[in-house]
Amino acid sequence: MARRTVEQVTRDIEREREQLALAVAHLRTDLREVTNVGAIVRAKLPKIAAAALVTAGALTALRLLRRHHRKPNAVVRFGRYSLVEHD
Repeated sequence: MARRTVEQVTRDIEREREQLALAVAHLRTDLREVTNVGAIVRAKLPKIAAAALVTAGALTALRLLRRHHRKPNAVVRFGRYSLVEHD
């Protein structure tokens, strides 16, 4: 088994430190890009706005249909006549 000198061990440690520093710098850059929610939302704003518009339109249409098809609440019935309460 070959023995390494102190200088070789020191060089290896320094090289590993440099590699570790580069890796940490890359991770920080990647983490900054991933956690930048504002930029992600700005990039997808047209799609988000379109989805919100379609959802709002669909909910409005459903509410109008439900209101249109709802039976009136009959308070009192007198044969074929009835007193109706509207909301």
